[in-house]
Formats: sequence, C-alpha cells, structure tokens
Amino acid sequence: MSKKQHFINEFEVKGKMQRIQTYVLEYDLTLSRRRRFGYKVASQVSRKLTDEMHVPVASIGFLIVTEDYVSLPKALTLTLKLDDGLPREIRVGIKKGGIVGPKNEIFLEAAKKLLNRKIDLLMTSQNFLQDGRGFYEEVRAKDLGKQYTIRRGIWIATHAPKEGFWTVIADPSTQVRAKLNLKQALQLELDKRGLTHWKEAQPLAAEINKVFKSKAYSLRSRYLEPRVDEPEYNTYRFIGFDFQHGLQKDSDPANPVNFHSAFNRRFEMDQPEVIVWAHGGHIVRHIPELLEENPSLSVLKRFGVSDRAQAQSLLSAADRYYETTQLLKPLVDANLVDQRPIEVGVKDFSPVRIVMERGYIELRNNLDFQKFFDKEKLLKKPNIKTIHVFSVSEDEGLVKKLLNGLCDFFKDFSFPFPDVNEHVNGPNKLEDFRNFVLEIAEKENFSVNDLALVVFGFEDEDIEDITYNSLKRESLSHLFPVQFVNRHTLSDKFKDLRKDVINPLFLQIVAKCRGQPYGLQPGFMPEGTVIMAIDRYRDPFVKDAPLATAVVLFDNNGNYVCSGSSISKGSEEDVFRIAPLMKSCINQLAKKTGRKEWRLILFLEEFAGGTKEEELQHDAEDGAILAKE
Repeated sequence: MSKKQHFINEFEVKGKMQRIQTYVLEYDLTLSRRRRFGYKVASQVSRKLTDEMHVPVASIGFLIVTEDYVSLPKALTLTLKLDDGLPREIRVGIKKGGIVGPKNEIFLEAAKKLLNRKIDLLMTSQNFLQDGRGFYEEVRAKDLGKQYTIRRGIWIATHAPKEGFWTVIADPSTQVRAKLNLKQALQLELDKRGLTHWKEAQPLAAEINKVFKSKAYSLRSRYLEPRVDEPEYNTYRFIGFDFQHGLQKDSDPANPVNFHSAFNRRFEMDQPEVIVWAHGGHIVRHIPELLEENPSLSVLKRFGVSDRAQAQSLLSAADRYYETTQLLKPLVDANLVDQRPIEVGVKDFSPVRIVMERGYIELRNNLDFQKFFDKEKLLKKPNIKTIHVFSVSEDEGLVKKLLNGLCDFFKDFSFPFPDVNEHVNGPNKLEDFRNFVLEIAEKENFSVNDLALVVFGFEDEDIEDITYNSLKRESLSHLFPVQFVNRHTLSDKFKDLRKDVINPLFLQIVAKCRGQPYGLQPGFMPEGTVIMAIDRYRDPFVKDAPLATAVVLFDNNGNYVCSGSSISKGSEEDVFRIAPLMKSCINQLAKKTGRKEWRLILFLEEFAGGTKEEELQHDAEDGAILAKE
C-alpha cells in the first residue's frame, strides 16, 4: 500500500447532484445590442433570487438554474445598466425549462455554478464579506497601522476533476482595507487646515487634490458591483474633488445621486462630487462616501506596514492547514464538505523543487527574508547579459554610487557583474524620458537578457507605477526586464544604501531576470506534466485598449521551457483565440525536450484585466483540441 500525502487545500464535496432545473428568461431584446447582455441579465436575476429567497440560484449563459425542488417566481423587476452605462428598471419573465442530468453537456458547469452559489450563501450567512470568490471576516478585522485594517479570508471555488466527483479548492488569503471612506478622509484633511466645511476648500483645491493623488490614487467602491460571474468591488483612479459642485438631485440619469439611488445605495447629500477614471477609460463623477482608498503594496510600504501584511498572507504548511480548516467551518458544519482534505498516493507524484548549488534556504514568511542575505546564496542565478542604466545627467554621480553598490553585492553572491551600458544624458521631462528609454531599447534591440535600470526622480510611487506600466506596455515587442529606482531614495541621507536600497533592489532584479532569490514551498504534480500558463492583460482604464496575451510553458519540475505572445486590437466584444499560440509553444516544447507525448497538460489562467467567462470557455475548448492532438 502506497504512502499517502495530503493536499492541504482540496476537500471532497459530500452528496451528489443528479437533477438540475433550468429556466428561460424573457425580456425586451431591443434593450441592448450587445450579445453578452443576456448573460448579464441571467447573472443578476440569479443573484437577486438567491439573496431574496436564500436558496442557491445560478446562471449559465442565458439560462438560470437551481435544484429541482426549488420553485421560482414567474417574473421580477431588475435594475440594470444598459449600453449607455445608465441604470434602468426592466421586467424579466421566468419560464420553466427542462431538467438536465449528468449526461447533459451543460450539467457539469451548471452544477459547479450551483455549488459555488451554495457556498456564497453559507459563507455570507456567517458574517463573511464576499469579493469575487474570496470571503473575508467582517467582524474580526485587525488594525494595520493607523490607516488600515487587515481581514482574514479564504478563496473558495468548486472543481470537478472527474465525472461524479466534486471537490472544493480553498486557500487562505488576506484583505487590506482603508479604515475611512473618501468623505471621512477628506474631512481629516480639512481639519488639518482648520476648515469646517468642504465648500471652504475651493481656494485650496489643487493642494488638497495633490495630497489625495499621492496617497489615494487608486480607489475602490464600498459596494459590490454585480458581474457576469461573481460580484466584485469596482476600482477607479482618483482625478480630483470638485469643490464647486455638491451632491444634488436633478433630471439627469448620469447624475451620481440619481445613478446610485437607483441601486438603493445610501449616502449623505452634504459632500462634494469626486471625479474619477472608471474602467474603459471613462471619466465619471462619483460620491466620496461610496469610495475608499484601495491600498497598493507600494502605499503600504510607504506607511511601514507592508511586511506585516505580507507576513500574514504567507503561511507555513501547518499554519495554512489550520487557517483553511478554521475558515471552512461553515461548509463543514453544513455537511457540504469533508472535514479533512483529500489524500493522494505519493508514488504517483514528484515534488516540484528548485535546487540551489550549495544547499537550501527555507522561509516560513516574508519577514525571514533577511536570512537570505546572511547566507549569501541564490536558489537560481539570474540571466543578465547587460545592464543598461538610464538617468538624467544631474544624477550621474548617484548612478555611479548605485552601480558600485550593486557590483559589490553581486560579488558577495558569487555572481559575476554583467556588462554595463550607461545612458545618462536623458531629458528631464518624464514623458520625454520614457520615450528616450524606449528609443534606445528599440535601437539596440533589447532582449530578455538585457536589464533596463531606470533612475529618475518620480514625484510619488503611483506616478512611478503608471510610468512602469506604460513602459512595459509600449515595449511588448521586446519584453526586456525593467527595474526602476527613484533618485530621491538614492539621495536620502537617512537611508542606508546597502540595507534600504540595494537589498530589496537585488531581490527584484534576481526575480525579474529569471532567477530565484529564495525557496518556495514545495507542491506535487504528476510525472510527465506540462504547465501551460495563460496570461491576458488589457489596461482597464484605457478606452478600447489592446489585449496582450501570453502563453508560457513549464515542465513538471517547474522549469521554464518556452513562451509566446500576441496583441489583439479588436473591440472588447471580440474573443481572441489562443490556439495558434498554444500550438507554437507545444512545438517548441517537442523540439527542446525531444518528447511528443505528455501525461497531463495543466492550464493556468491569469485573470488580470477582467478575463471573461466566455474567453475562459474558448481557451478550454482550444486546450482540449490541443491535448487530443
């Protein structure tokens, strides 16, 4: 009998679903010309019925489904955003369809959606707040500095590894939230200036907006926005408060008061409007009380709480198992899943390990990373042929200081310092400087082995993030690693160059240049497995932004094999098929390994930029065809 190994995040679902009742929806088809509008109607009808009836109702395509013993009303009224983005009440008829069983082609997906919806009900009834497939404790938030709180949570989704066998995949997670909404944060800023009312801030509008652009550039809604798949919080980018216009009712449906009242969202009228960028590149007026800061890791780092946040989100195997079983208690108590995770035979699986030349470094959380510097070891050395340094001429002295420090650091790790090309005559204006970097990268044909080390005096970390994303977006044809260094950090006399600058900088350089700075927790996968990672990205705040798609292959030891990428400039209604990219990567895999038959292909989908379920379905179809070939 083979030895058993626990997968600590997969639990078997008790009981088997055999019969699912379908319903067809009837509504005015002239309301929208978008072909996905029917999905939206079905999704929001199912969510409304689940909330009001406290029974699981899910959507699959244009249909809604529930268990066969549930009776649904014949019609309901729903508030929906139409093609123009404005809310409108529509009447939806609900007509009973047929019963589907395990042999029906939609059964597996319908059962998965219903199980997910059942999980939603169980978790939210136990004071968990839902965000996508994540559930976070509402009443046990802990302080994280003066401005933020951190909540324990768990990501839960159902999975059907084979017919008739259902599991729940669960993994602990954390959520960092701002303590104050945007209206309360504004009032604190007014108090600092001795102002008693927001209308008095008109002469100081530029100054106050500059403060918020620095610390609250990224915003999130305090309400859940219905989605085709799961309800999630909206995200925005801050533009500025309009202290000349307070909230007021009028006949304009786009007025934020009328818009949010249509969805029964509560707020006070005595506050200014705030102007924000919404997804799709639209500029809209919003209500400060309905928004809050959406803290990024760089912002948390600025306030000295990033290490604590990361330490709680990265757990050892024992702690992760304990957290998972504690947070899954609502599902265990409801007899939905087994109390213990699934076991597998170790002889059929091999551990995924990254081997270091002179031993192994084990880290239990991110706060242990300083041990990495003490041992002066790398799990895997980075691949860097040339470092291209960019700066303005005034910073040439700082650049020399930085390069000398990096050179010493590379020697400490027994890693030869790469060749250096200095481009230290860049323009002072940020946009011109960015173009200066891109032009040299194009001229000298940068590759994956060329690191662009960019030193510039960014005003704040949010501007730095925007510039970085812009640079990467414009350089997709070369895909070279980029590392930014703020010249203010280098010139700060209160910072230790090696400890505060070189240490974290070296970690990022190693990771970006295909090295591995320290150990990862091992996992298990079958021998002869290929991992095909699919990553899509479309800038959510740019109208008609192109869709960048990348496919990357790894073998069953976690080693990188090959990759391919493509950019689609179609509208958001178009679905880019990735079959050619997949096939190209598989052909490269066969050439590099000499092996044409593989036991298992695992597809990992990255959801950045709002991947839609229809895109996932097409990817799955392309993957199934490829696997058969």
